[in-house]
Amino acid sequence: MKLALLSDIHSNLEALDSVLEALPEVDRILVLGDIVGYGPDPNAVIERLQSVKARAVRGNHDQAMLDPRMLELFNPHAAAAARWTLDVITPESRRYLTSLPLYGRLGRHRFGSRCRAGLGTGCLAGHDTPPDALDCTEINLVF
Repeated sequence: MKLALLSDIHSNLEALDSVLEALPEVDRILVLGDIVGYGPDPNAVIERLQSVKARAVRGNHDQAMLDPRMLELFNPHAAAAARWTLDVITPESRRYLTSLPLYGRLGRHRFGSRCRAGLGTGCLAGHDTPPDALDCTEINLVF
């Protein structure tokens, strides 16, 4: 199965569209969290991920849209960006973020923003998984 693993999109529609355009044909797109935050297009990014039927999990920036108390843990710049995002995110986008699990499953493997991939962990990939920890025969990276 060919997978595309995306992470830390942070509301950057232009970058997301560039990555989607550069992707080879894949069987599934998995998003490892942090869909929103920093960038100017949180609602459009969510719509685009839905349109390509990406399976996503919730990262800490996504969770902060549902629990603004988390912003106390963010650096001042990240917190300011998240507060702006809170002001512009639509009810539909908020519902989408609410629907996201912290972990997803793909066969016997888990994936998620807090998942640490590696031998014996049961995790396929996580937010900060180095490429050499992935259990794959071939890896093509697109940045």
